Amino acid sequence: MSNKISIQEAREKAGMSLGDAALAAGITKKKMTWYEENPGLMEFDEAIALCKLYGCKFDEVDFRSKSNKAEPHKIYLPYRRLTFLLEMKKKMSNIMLSVTDDGQYSERHLLEDLIDLLNDVGHEEEVIMNELEAGIVSIKSENHLNLSLAGR
Repeated sequence: MSNKISIQEAREKAGMSLGDAALAAGITKKKMTWYEENPGLMEFDEAIALCKLYGCKFDEVDFRSKSNKAEPHKIYLPYRRLTFLLEMKKKMSNIMLSVTDDGQYSERHLLEDLIDLLNDVGHEEEVIMNELEAGIVSIKSENHLNLSLAGR
């Protein structure tokens, strides 16, 4: 079970009404309602801005909609990449702490940890390349369809 809260719960926890939050964010109350009903469709920068406004961390909020618990559409990929980068920073910090705090930490352990880190980065690179390739194929097929329709 997730300990994350919804974007609406984050607003309420910050003690803000829907109208107050909309005013502070510089958007309409209707758009703020839409964000709360469709959090997975928000742009990444909008989600970050609301988290800052509400004084919560991005990773404390569940951006899946209440009715459809599918992965968020627009913020999922940047969120996954951000999570990956945070994990890599944590692993690097642990390696550095191990090297400086433990006189028994051998070069072999350091090498094994760095190889693991390199493998994680290589895997992420492969995932990103697959996403790019899928995006290019999608764009090409969409352009082909548009050209076919334009020729009719």
